[in-house]
Order: sequence, then structure tokens, then C-alpha cells
Amino acid sequence: MRPLPRLLILATIVVLGIRAEPIRIGTMPGLRYDISEFSVRPGETVEIVFSNDDDMEHNMVFTRPGARLDVVNAAMTMGAGGAENHYVPDSPQVLWHTAVVPSGESTTLTFQAPETVGEFPYVCTYPGHGFIMFGTMHVTYTPAPPVPTNPEMPLPEPEEHAVAAHDHEAPVFDDVVRVVRAFMPDAGPASIAVGLRDGYSYCWDAGAVRFRYAWHGGFGEAVYRQPMQLQGEVFYREEAGYPLRVGSDPAVAPTTVAFHGYTLDAEGRPTFHYEVDGVRVSEFVEVVGGALVRRFTTAGAETVWFAIPEQDAARFSATGERTDAFFKFSGKAAAAFSVEVRTGLPVSISDYYRIESLRLPEGEFSADAVAFMPDGRLMIAASLSRLYTYDFATETWTLFADGMHTPLGLLPESDTAVLMMQRPELTRVLDRDGDGQADGFETVSDDFGVSGNYAEFAFGPVRDHEGNLFYSLGTGSHYGSPLTNEVRGLYSEFGAWGRMNAPVPYRGWVMKVGANGETTPFAVGFREPNGLGIDPAGRLFVIDNQGDWVGASQIYHVRDGGFYGHVPPLSWHPDFAGKQPLDTPVAELDRRRGRPAVTFPYGDMSNSPTEPRWDATGGAFGPFTGQMFIGEMNHRRLMRVMMEEVDGEMQGAVTPFWEDTGLNLGNNRLTFAEDGSLWIGQTKHEAWVGESGLQRISWRGVVPMEVETMSLTETGFDLRFTRPIERSAASNPANYVLRTYFYNYHELYGSEKFDGRDVAVTAAVVSADGRTVSLTLAEVEPWRIYDFKLNNLHSADGHDLLNRWIVYTLNRLRGGHTPPPPAPIEVETRERRVPTVPEGGVRGVGGPQGFESP
Repeated sequence: MRPLPRLLILATIVVLGIRAEPIRIGTMPGLRYDISEFSVRPGETVEIVFSNDDDMEHNMVFTRPGARLDVVNAAMTMGAGGAENHYVPDSPQVLWHTAVVPSGESTTLTFQAPETVGEFPYVCTYPGHGFIMFGTMHVTYTPAPPVPTNPEMPLPEPEEHAVAAHDHEAPVFDDVVRVVRAFMPDAGPASIAVGLRDGYSYCWDAGAVRFRYAWHGGFGEAVYRQPMQLQGEVFYREEAGYPLRVGSDPAVAPTTVAFHGYTLDAEGRPTFHYEVDGVRVSEFVEVVGGALVRRFTTAGAETVWFAIPEQDAARFSATGERTDAFFKFSGKAAAAFSVEVRTGLPVSISDYYRIESLRLPEGEFSADAVAFMPDGRLMIAASLSRLYTYDFATETWTLFADGMHTPLGLLPESDTAVLMMQRPELTRVLDRDGDGQADGFETVSDDFGVSGNYAEFAFGPVRDHEGNLFYSLGTGSHYGSPLTNEVRGLYSEFGAWGRMNAPVPYRGWVMKVGANGETTPFAVGFREPNGLGIDPAGRLFVIDNQGDWVGASQIYHVRDGGFYGHVPPLSWHPDFAGKQPLDTPVAELDRRRGRPAVTFPYGDMSNSPTEPRWDATGGAFGPFTGQMFIGEMNHRRLMRVMMEEVDGEMQGAVTPFWEDTGLNLGNNRLTFAEDGSLWIGQTKHEAWVGESGLQRISWRGVVPMEVETMSLTETGFDLRFTRPIERSAASNPANYVLRTYFYNYHELYGSEKFDGRDVAVTAAVVSADGRTVSLTLAEVEPWRIYDFKLNNLHSADGHDLLNRWIVYTLNRLRGGHTPPPPAPIEVETRERRVPTVPEGGVRGVGGPQGFESP
């Protein structure tokens, strides 16, 4: 007879609120609790022993029935305070919780079960985990049906459900513009309602021939014989008559106005055409950068005046000369000018950039790589196995190739050839007959080992200015083992040790494919290098993700022969032939390793940074030409990185670029299009935090108020802003809150922030042009992270500073007098897990074999 599951046995021996033993719940790879359901009696004292055996940190949070996603989303918005509060939001929906439990540790949680029956979720609220990692506590008087402790439970949202949620009959891009003739409140009967994107709408009155008001919220619906019901609040209303005057005397109001209709642009936005005292006028209205922007063109006017409403004068700005009551536009300025009125509403990055979603091919759930072909087609790697192209003219997807093995990178070479990085090799995929579908697959590089460990991903490729290709190889997890008795490449018992390991050649390495086609190992010491990039100067940068030997996620400027910290991959380095790299003293390893150019504050700024891409659009993406943009898997966030060279080495700052608004999770792959828009492929797999999606971000033409660059000085930092800054607030040192710390180098999973302390900003001096603030610090110390919060700052013309958090990785000082890095702090290590292999052992077949035997 099949034995009862352990939890069912437990549920049957609960008597009078006394449980025979604690409930023991652990973790599994792929963001899972090892028990997805259990039962308790109402009012019972519950003791849970929670053991974290996973590579990542986790917690356990119990919520009220139906509140799991609300709590998960609240945890995602905790920002910089999340880590210190263990990512548990202050919410009445939270019932009980543990602290964040580091990898390899455990904790006990005791509480009184509710008196009422019901289903109470438990979830990991570490950023992003809760969309996948959850279970259910059943409070019941009778035991629940047997629940298997299935490694595949709980599954993420079923992929078919996620796909069905997309409306495949809808237009390709969402958030359409609406132009509706309707009766409108507080306007004439010949009014036109215009619904713009982002919830903004306005009323243009064709009878009175003028703009009437604007509101924010829902567009509303036209009702037969009744005024449209506005959804939201009016933020600006033009109470007086028509504001334009033509001629030399602005006091003379127009005597004749006539409406001539409107035209629509490619997005459906109207331009209204009319006549004022014989002068033809066209008016286009949009809301951008927190302002209602009215763009006018005229024909035949020498001078045009715009009357400024007295009650709203402080909200107005324009391209023309300002007098007490008017803006004046003369000569060429009269032919084309704009007037802005601040909305008074909170602004975000979406007021300056537009985000749109492109539906995935039918049946697909993940965009694991994105790239543009020379002919303008978009190509994606979808759902771990297929390549598609998208034709923007016909709005159709075409299957280009099928049967790939976890393709995570694309590099088009022509309209008929693309390099694809899949798990076993770098492949050139060819469309030899030009019919839009692949019919040739050439192996470009496979001179590395593959064991079958689930975590052995492969990333890239990228090409440098000399034509060399680079790709990176992830290490394997000690939770996985070779799938068969055969591996590709020599098997190393030394390399098999470690939380993330390298049992076969070149796991944790960056590989180079020269112009002659030869593959050589280039650099070593990476854990999960999920992203490579070549900057405009031709330098190679590689991401690494936090874990063992990686205190926080980082990006490195990678050089030939360099070592970058993760130790098991050294098993394949000639200096460690026949040795166990993990036995090397940490201080010696620390002296060998290259330092990260930028470190991402872990859990706060980034958990899992992804692919770096540089803005080479020449200004089409805004004021950040030449800077790095990088994705983040676990947060609805993109980041912007500002690099500089100090004492011959690269270092710099990172700040959030896009936060939350409309952005999905799983922002794994980035590419810029020819039109200057940034495309983001979002990854949703069973073992990765993420969401289905493919999105693009485009600049709306108004410069946001941001820190444009951050540069180290001998006494502090220079912050250069995208707009002239308001001087009084910028000159106040109290508005710059600074804390410094460092992450330790050790074998344990991740690192806390060591030696955290506040640093005083003693002076803040604004430059003559108002664009730069020079900060003097009480101390400037190398090999530390400087974490700034910028408060109360805005531009001289009223634009709020959007991103107030910027973090600089200070390795080297100006002037060439940098002392060597301090030695790592010694920490107690844990016993290493013994590597596992299939019964009968493992042998290497093919692949790299020419190594000295261990």
C-alpha cells in the first residue's frame, strides 16, 4: 500500500490544538518552497521550521486570504528601505513573517492559527520572488486531501494562461489616442474631446474656436443627448476668451475667428486649423514633462501675442519674450512657437518617455533575446526554443527557426544570417534561399564544456571594433548534477566543488572568437555573467550576479587574462593545474581579482542586472548619449550607468532610469532601434522571476531633470544636471544625504553592507551656468560605495528631479595616490556540499580535453 504523505499524517494527529511536531518547510531551486500546501486546525499553535537550502535569500510571509499579490506588489515598492525591513511591507494584509533567511540557514516561526477556516497564502516577498514562490496554509477542521511534495509545485502562472491574457486581436500597440465629437460640460455644443496617452485628455471647442480645458484620469464616454462624463480631475481651464492676438497691439482682441477642421498624425493625434483676423493658425496639443504643451504655427503673421491668464501666470512658460501679461513672438519666432502650462500633477519618467507593448507571437511567453536585422525587422528568441522575425509594415510575426536550446543572445550579421548563442554552442543561423526562414546552422564556437547542469547558461555574443566575438558561460549549481554519465569536455572533481561550480571547462569564463575563427579563453572568475556589451570606446563590460564570492551584483571592465572573483572557474586556469582553487587563501584571491567598475546595491537597486547597452542614438533617446542602460530581472526597473576613467581604470555611478510605471518584470535583453527607441525583451521562465513581454521606450522630446553625469573630484563629486538647477536648494548641503559602505569578498552567498557610516557634505557650489553642483565631502576614501539621496532639488524652470538616488563606486582617487585595497574581512565559512554525479561516474566526451589531470 502506498504510504500517506508526511503532511497528511501530521494533520491526522493534531489533538486539541497540540501538534505532534513542527512543520518543516524548505526551499528548492527555481524559486520554490518544497511544500506547497499544508493543513492546520483553527486556533492551533503552529510552529514552522523554515530552512533555506537555495542559492538565494528567501523569507516566508503569511497573508490574509486573497492578499498574496497585494503584499507582493507592496514589497516591490519598498525601495531602499526594503532590505532593512526584510522586504515585509507594513500592511494589515500581513499576518506573520520570518526575517530574510540567508542561504544555508534556518529560522523558526510560531503563531496561533486563525479561529476561522480558510486558505491563507504564504509567500516569499524578496523582490520578484512572490510571483512564483508561494504556497497555501489550509485552516480546516478536517485534513485536506493528500498533497504531494512535488518539486514542480507551485508552478508559476501557467504559460497558456499568461499567453491567453494577451488580446491577439488588438492593435499591435496599446494606449491609443481618441478624438470624439461630443457634447462636453462647460463648453459649446461643437466640442471635440481628445484622449491622449497616459490618462491625459482635453476639450477643444470648434464653435468658440479655442482650447477650453484639460483633465487627467479616464477619457469617459460620449452619452446621447448628454454631456460626456469626465473621469478624473480638470487640472487646467482657460476661463477667458481666445488668447492669441495678431498685430502690434496685444490689447486688441480678435474680431474674427473661423474653424477649418483638423488633421491627424500617424498616432491619431489632431492638429487643429483655424483663422484669427485673417492669419492661418495650426495648433497641436500634448502633455509631456509635466506640462500641457501647445505648439502653434502661423502663416503671414509678423507679430503674435499670447495672453497669460492672470490667475495661472506662474504656471506658464513659452519660447517667446515675456511681458507682464503676454508672451510676444516676432519675426521667425511668430511662425512657430510653443506655450507650456505646468499641470501641477506629480511627474514620473513616463511624462518624458513613452512605453508601449508589442504582443508576442501566438503561443509564446518569453522574449529571451532581441535584435534588429539590417532591413529593419525585429528578431526575438522566444520561449527557450524558437526564433521569430517581426515585420512592422505588415504587423506580422514569422517563425524563423525552431528547435534551439535556450537561446539567450542574438547578433544579426545580415538580412539572412544571425549569430545565436544557445546552451551548447555559438551558432550562425542562415536563411540561404532568402525566404524568411532558416535552412542552415553553422557551428561557430563550441570549444567549452557542458555537463547538463540546469544553471549552465550561455550569454552573448558581442563583437568589438576589431571583429572579435565574445560570449560568457555561467557556472552550474551544486543543486544540479550531470544529467548523464557523459559530459562534453574533461570533468574536474576540483571544479565540481562550490555552491556555483565549474566541473567542465570554462564555465565562469568569457570566451573570445578571433577573426580567424579560433576560440580562446579570455577572462575568468564569473558566477552568472548574464550580459555583455562593448562601449563606444571599444571596451568590453560584463555583468555578474550576486551569490557566492560575489557580495553584490556588479559590472566589470574585462581585460584579457583577468580574474574577476568567482573561484571555482579557476580550476581551468593554468596557474591552478592540479590544485583545488577553493583552498587558496581568500587574501591571495583578493589580490588577484579585478575590481568592479560599478557595484549595484543589492536588493535595493538591483538583484539581478542583465544586459548592458549604450545609447548611440545621437540624441534621439534624450540627453544621455554614450551612457549605459541596463536591465533588471527582479524589479520593474531599468538603470542608467555613468562611467568615467580615474587613474587608468573605469569606475562610476548608477541611478534608476525607469521605475515601475508600465514596465514589466524580467527585463533581460535590451537593444536600440534605428529610430532611437529602446526595446526590452522580458523573460518568464519556470526558474526565473519575470513576466511575459516585449516593450519599447521612446523619448517624447522634452529633457527630464536628471543627474546627467557624476564625476569624482579630489574633494568630493561634481553632479552635472540635464537642466539648470534652482540655486537656493542646490546650494544647501543639507539636501545631499550621503552614506558610505562596502561589500566584503568571501565565499559565503552575498554580503551585508560593511562599515556603513554617514558622510557630511560640507559645501555645495553651483556653477555659473547652473548645470553643475560641486560637492565637498568631509572625507573621500577609496574602495567604498558612496550612496547619495538628493532631496528638494528641481530645475530653475520647475521640473522636479526625477531620480533622487545615485550610487558611485569609488575605487581610485584623483591624483594617482590611491592606496591598495584593504584586506577582506574574515568570516566563518560553511561546510561545502559534496558534489553528486550519476551512478557509475562521469566521463568526458569531446570538447576541451587538453588539461593537466587533477
